[in-house]
Amino acid sequence: EKVLERFYYVTHIPIKAFQYSGHPIASFGYSEKLDRLFNSHDIYIMVKQEIALDSEHSLQTISPIKDVYFTASTMCPKNKKSGLFIIGPFSYNKSNSLGLIYKPEFVLPHILSTLKTIWNECPHTEPGFPRCHAYNLHVKRAIDYIYENYDRPISLSDMAKHLNINRHYFSSMFKRETGKTFIQFLNEVRIEKSKQMLRNQDLSMLDIALASGFNNQNYFNIMFKKITNTTPREYQNSAL
Repeated sequence: EKVLERFYYVTHIPIKAFQYSGHPIASFGYSEKLDRLFNSHDIYIMVKQEIALDSEHSLQTISPIKDVYFTASTMCPKNKKSGLFIIGPFSYNKSNSLGLIYKPEFVLPHILSTLKTIWNECPHTEPGFPRCHAYNLHVKRAIDYIYENYDRPISLSDMAKHLNINRHYFSSMFKRETGKTFIQFLNEVRIEKSKQMLRNQDLSMLDIALASGFNNQNYFNIMFKKITNTTPREYQNSAL
């Protein structure tokens, strides 16, 4: 569920996960309308058949109807029976009649790379799941805590206290394993969360800033510009 949530907040594309048997694991970003579209065209069956027929590739993109696309990827490229991620629906056509999220075809490899990165960063505890990136346990717990509490005040000292370890030791370890400082990582998560609100909710900039975990709108604007190279308002206008 955390993998799907993070993927959706980064890409804004709905996503489902299935066991190889077809049993659904989790879903994120789906409405009743999108679920009907998925089920009425037997998307899981279609992509599973395509992947089973192609011995060389562990992912497939299908288009059940005009301007509607789904991409499926096995959880483990070396084991087609490990389970499936199904990304979509999305469209290559910006003016598609169903109002689906628009993604140019050339960005699809980057979208799949994003999913792989998120998948590898999350701890997998269920038997049979592919092994994940070997973050230190403290770093894994810190990342999970950030995603679950990004909208609350979180300082480096608070996090170290929560983990019951030395503040300086934790700071050094987090930077070494993630390549970012704790505050950099936290702010990037908050900005990604704010993007979803900028796209889909009728909220003021102050409301979005506060809901994303920033204590004032000015700091939110500064961090958004620093991380995305655009202002929140510019991003909102381009996404509408």
